[in-house]
Amino acid sequence: RIVSIVNIMQTRNPFMTPDQYLQNVIRIKSHIPLQVTDYRLNNITGLIKTWAGSYLREIKLSGSSAKNVVVSGEADTDLFISLKSDTPQDLKTIFESLATKLQQNGYPVSKRTVAIQTQSNGQKIDLVPGKVQSGFQNWHSLYNSDTGNWLQTNIDEHINAVKNSGRLDEIRVLKIWCKCHALKFPSLYIELIIFEALYNKNKGQLAINVWTILEYLRDKFVDKRIEDPSNSNNILSDYLLTKQQKEAIARKAGECLKAQFWENIVW
Repeated sequence: RIVSIVNIMQTRNPFMTPDQYLQNVIRIKSHIPLQVTDYRLNNITGLIKTWAGSYLREIKLSGSSAKNVVVSGEADTDLFISLKSDTPQDLKTIFESLATKLQQNGYPVSKRTVAIQTQSNGQKIDLVPGKVQSGFQNWHSLYNSDTGNWLQTNIDEHINAVKNSGRLDEIRVLKIWCKCHALKFPSLYIELIIFEALYNKNKGQLAINVWTILEYLRDKFVDKRIEDPSNSNNILSDYLLTKQQKEAIARKAGECLKAQFWENIVW
């Protein structure tokens, strides 16, 4: 552990502590998400309302936008489209018909695991359609375009868990780290792994905590079972990343732990 502490204390700037360096990276690379009512989203929200019609329950911020952990390279805004439980189409049809509606109206479409990414007014936007489960308010069924299956989850529980975690800076740094090293690592997966890695660890020690997370990624991540905290039957680690993608993350974490300066780890 002595080597770890020595490395944690090194930056190229002798007048800047590791915590100060990481906070500066966060300041430069973080973004404030748009609110749903922002005029720059009017075109896309208008199209969604037309597409959903009377089955629309609400459009609200979700994902990194609702959790306030948006960083460079991600969608500028994440919008969750909540459809009423009596929406007649199945989840795949809902997902595909939204993508088609966007394309028919001249919007670019890129399909993610549960989201459709598009652009409007210079904004990169992730749209996540979900159907309310009958008898519930915050539980939704989502279509997983990678597997063709559906999953059940509680979006609000995820948002509140992150916002109340006291780990927002660690999440931001790890997301930036992934962008720096071209690693695929879904945000929800990052968040839950950080909660595991920093369980019972002190807050307010950003560099030490990020180092601890990298050690966890190197040593324990690949085979770690991670469940959706709002649905234990939804095993996120089974489908969010392949074994090869997990191993790539673990290898890169190991390489970074050998770096001399923080500037070689995240920038």
